[in-house]
Amino acid sequence: MNKKIFRSSIVLGSALFMFIMAPSAMAGYIGNPLATVDEGEMALGLVHDMVNRDYGKAEDDVDTDRTLLKGIYGVIDGLDVYAMLGKTKVEDDGSGTGIGLGLKKNLELGDFDCGFVLQALKYDSDNADQTDIDVALGTTREVVNDMVVYGGATFSTDSGDADESDQLGIFIGAEYPLTSELAVGGEFRAICETSISLAVTYAFD
Repeated sequence: MNKKIFRSSIVLGSALFMFIMAPSAMAGYIGNPLATVDEGEMALGLVHDMVNRDYGKAEDDVDTDRTLLKGIYGVIDGLDVYAMLGKTKVEDDGSGTGIGLGLKKNLELGDFDCGFVLQALKYDSDNADQTDIDVALGTTREVVNDMVVYGGATFSTDSGDADESDQLGIFIGAEYPLTSELAVGGEFRAICETSISLAVTYAFD
């Protein structure tokens, strides 16, 4: 238990340092909005995002590809924190490094099990700086063969160089467990950005 907390502290502490020192930021993939990692446990994910975002100017849509490694830690049951690190490629602006932090908190709203998500992903490219922060609220439902479908609403704010035309968005997705430890998923996001994401997650016992 103590070793897991120590390892998680190193990962999240390093991510926080890089998050503060990095010159720019952006967020993207929401995933299952519920905190699903047990208290004191860890999970590791790999996410690939294909994003198109409109910044409110004619012919000013920007395409971004991101591949991110995601480390998740269950602080307590119903509260996960995570760090992200990977590569980004921005249309006409080259490649850069992305790094971010986030949290998920479970909420009970009536008969629905909902999740609150707050996340930010800093990234830079050769010619572009950007800062996006996402706040999301969503819910999930288990369907056939333990598959989970989810969806919700997002609010995205940009504090970088660009001026977004839309800040409200929606996301829908699904996760399917291949084994008790390994799951795959896909997500679609619209309005504030148009994105398709693919993810694989491994939960450590």
